[in-house]
Amino acid sequence: MKVMVSSSEMTNLLNSWYVMIRDRNVEKAFKLKEEIDEKINNMEENQNLLLYYSLLTFRYNLIHSKTMQDADLLMFEIDQGKNEMDDMLEYYYHFFKGIYLYKQKNYEDALAHFHYAEKKLTSIPDPIETAEFHYKLASVYSQHMNILNSIQHTFKGLEIFQTDEHYHSRTADCKNLLGTNYILLGNYKRAEYYLNKALKYAQLLKCLETESVSLQNLGWMYSKMGESNKAIEYLENSLTWMVENNQYHYQVKTMYIMAKEYFRLRQVDHAMYWVTQCYDVCRHTQDSEYLGKLNILKAKHTLNLQDYMYILREEISSFLDKKYWGNLEEFSQELAKYYEQERNIEEAMKYYKLVIHAKNKLS
Repeated sequence: MKVMVSSSEMTNLLNSWYVMIRDRNVEKAFKLKEEIDEKINNMEENQNLLLYYSLLTFRYNLIHSKTMQDADLLMFEIDQGKNEMDDMLEYYYHFFKGIYLYKQKNYEDALAHFHYAEKKLTSIPDPIETAEFHYKLASVYSQHMNILNSIQHTFKGLEIFQTDEHYHSRTADCKNLLGTNYILLGNYKRAEYYLNKALKYAQLLKCLETESVSLQNLGWMYSKMGESNKAIEYLENSLTWMVENNQYHYQVKTMYIMAKEYFRLRQVDHAMYWVTQCYDVCRHTQDSEYLGKLNILKAKHTLNLQDYMYILREEISSFLDKKYWGNLEEFSQELAKYYEQERNIEEAMKYYKLVIHAKNKLS
C-alpha cells in the first residue's frame, strides 16, 4: 500500500533541496533529489507544489552542464503553467529563467527576468536568498558591462553573506566579482586587493573552485596590465582544478588568455597549442562567443593584414547577430581605426556607428 506524502512534508523537503542547490552542495542535493523523486508521485494533489518541484528540478539541472537539454525541455513545460503561479513561484520562475539565460550569454533577456524577480523578492523572507539574488544580478550586470550597477549589487550581497559564518565561501565569491569589476574599470590596485582577499578566503576554506577562479582572475588582471609571464603563471595554476573537474566554461577563458599572452611573447608554438586546446573546449560546449574571439586572435597573428580584416568583419557580423555587445564594441573599434588610417571614411564611420550602438546597448 502506498503511503501518502503530505503537502507540508513535501514543502519541507523541497525547501531543504533548494538550499542545497543554492549552496552548491552537489552531493547532498543529489541524494535529496532521489528521495523527492520517489515521493512526489505519492503526494497529496497540490498544483503549486508540483510547479515548485518543476522549478527546482530546472534549477538543479542548470548546475549540471550535461543536462542543459533537460533544462530546455523543462522550461518549456513550466512556461505552460506560469499563469497559475503565486508571488513566491513567480519569483523563482523569473530568477531561475534569468540564470538560465545568463548561462546562454543572453544578458539582455536575463536582466529583464531578474528585474521581474526583484519585484517579487519580498515574498521570500530569507536574507540569504536576497544576498544570492543580488550576487547573481551583479554577475549579469558585470557581463553586460554595467559595472557600477554590478558593484552596487555585489556589495548588497556581500553585506548579508558576511553576517553568516556558513557563507564565507559566498563572501569570497563576492570579492572575486568585485575584483573582476575593478579590472574592467582599469583600477588594478583595487582589483588586486579584492582578488587576493578572495584567494585567501578560498584557501582557508579549502574551496578549490573559488581558489581556481581567483587565480584565473588574477591571471586575467596581470594580462590586462601587460605582465605576460605573471599572467601565464597564475592562469596555469588555475587550470588544474578546472581540467580535473571538467569545468569547461572556466577553461575557455583561461586557455584563451594564455594563447593571447604567448602570442604577445612571440612564443607562437605555445600560443597555437592553447588555441587548439581552446577550440576543442569551445566546440564541445558550443561556445560561439569564444570561438569568434579565437578566430580573430589566430587570424591576427597568423594571417596577412587583409585576410585578418576579412575575418574581423565576419566575426563582428556574428557578434552583432548574437548581441555580444562587449565584443562588438572592442573589435568594431579596431576595424574602424583601420579604415580611418586607410582614409576609407565611409567604412570607418560604419564601424564607429557600431561602436556607439554597442555602447548604448551596454549602458
